[in-house]
Amino acid sequence: EITKVLTIAKGGELPGADDFLPAMILVVKRANPPQLHSNLQFIQQYCPPHKLMSEAGYIFTHVQSAVSFLQQLDATALSISAEDFDRGMRECQEQARLDMKRTLSNASGNGRQTSASFDAVNGGGSDPKGSL
Repeated sequence: EITKVLTIAKGGELPGADDFLPAMILVVKRANPPQLHSNLQFIQQYCPPHKLMSEAGYIFTHVQSAVSFLQQLDATALSISAEDFDRGMRECQEQARLDMKRTLSNASGNGRQTSASFDAVNGGGSDPKGSL
């Protein structure tokens, strides 16, 4: 689907890696799949190498690259000021904290107790890079 969206955005031209990787970074960040690290390690450990010499391998490599980029992300990796980066990280952390509280509240039916438990375990905040 990423390729289809990028192809449309590029007026029918197939996207290259320079187009695909930034899109994959955004998808990984937004989706924040559970157990992503363990799934990537499992694939790396147990998938026959010949299976990763195809489109699946291309995608797998881009997912690994996206995760690595997000883990190592800091202001120097972007074309924004350190202040803008720090502000964006604070906003992202607050949004992640609110999203988790809402998710836990919906799952438990008892928002106050769950939110308090989440805050106690999480130290009052969430690290968006740590959640990957």
